[in-house]
Amino acid sequence: MVSIGDILLGEFFPEDGITPKNGEPSRKKMLIVLGQDTEGNYICGVVINSEIKNRNPESQYPLYPRLYTFLKHNSFVNCDNLLCVSIERACNFVKIGQIAIVDLGFIRKTVVASKVIKGKLKKKYGLFEIVE
Repeated sequence: MVSIGDILLGEFFPEDGITPKNGEPSRKKMLIVLGQDTEGNYICGVVINSEIKNRNPESQYPLYPRLYTFLKHNSFVNCDNLLCVSIERACNFVKIGQIAIVDLGFIRKTVVASKVIKGKLKKKYGLFEIVE
C-alpha cells in the first residue's frame, strides 16, 4: 500500500519525464508521494535530485542527509515536475522512507504555487487539500 508522504525508489523512463543517464533506457529516482486520484488508480509525486536542475531555484526544496539517512548528500525536491504513476506500478517500488510532515507541507505548498504544473492536475490529485 502506498500512502501520502512515502518516499519510494523506483525505475522511471523518458515517458515519465525523467532523462536517463549514459544511454540507459531508465533511471532509478526517489519519489515523494503527494496525492492520489479520487478513483485510487494513480498517485502523483515529486522527485528528489542531487542538484538543482531547474530554471526556477525557488521551486527546489532542500533535503539534508542528517534528517533523511537514505540521502548521501544534500538534495533538492523538484516542485515544478509532478510525476503520475499507477498504484499498481508504485506498489513495485521500494519504500525507503517517510517525509517529515513539516517538509511535506512545504513541498505541497511549493507544488501548488508552481506556475508550471496545471491547476486541474493539482486538483485531480487533491493537492489543494491540507494534509495532517
